[in-house]
Amino acid sequence: SHSIHSLRDTTAVYNKWSPEEDEILRNAVARVTKNNTTDVAGKWVRIAQLVPHRTPIQCSARWSGALNKDITRGKWTTDEDNLLIAAVEHEVTVLETPCADINWQKIAMAVPGRTGVQCAARYQEALDPGIRKGKWLDEEDVLLKEGLMKYGKSWVKIAAGIPNRTQRQCRTRWLQIFPKMKEEDKIRMEALCGSPIAVNEKVKKKKTRR
Repeated sequence: SHSIHSLRDTTAVYNKWSPEEDEILRNAVARVTKNNTTDVAGKWVRIAQLVPHRTPIQCSARWSGALNKDITRGKWTTDEDNLLIAAVEHEVTVLETPCADINWQKIAMAVPGRTGVQCAARYQEALDPGIRKGKWLDEEDVLLKEGLMKYGKSWVKIAAGIPNRTQRQCRTRWLQIFPKMKEEDKIRMEALCGSPIAVNEKVKKKKTRR
């Protein structure tokens, strides 16, 4: 039988990390890494055991996304872009790895300070030569609206239905065309997936506060 205390310890919470939790995570990472540097797969399981109410995935994401000082965050430099492009080209052309099977953790080893997640996002959203840039076609706008009606704001699914357009491009295009729609169409689309204008205003306010 489990005590109430032990049940609490195994119940994950999904709210914002506190400064105290960050400190506990830093200490846990230092302790586990110091004792064992070979078992990478089980590392985050052991770390999470030292951080009450947090899962291995939460601990890994928090460490990579905010606390690890070895990870570079923010805008990519031209040198980083070039390293990333070269690493992907080598993987695809020399090693003949299909794009869908690229190991982004491996790619990240060629770009110091960046994670696999960062490399995947940067390449797929900005550097992939297959990305279509420039003016949107009427047919693409139709696919965008159909995607929104079918999937709401699941940009991954929407972008998958519009050849060579990225999630970011789809979001940006929706912000551009929504104000130009007829009032009845706006009401219908808002009922299905909310107003993009409201979301955009929140983003602007956050930037202004900074």
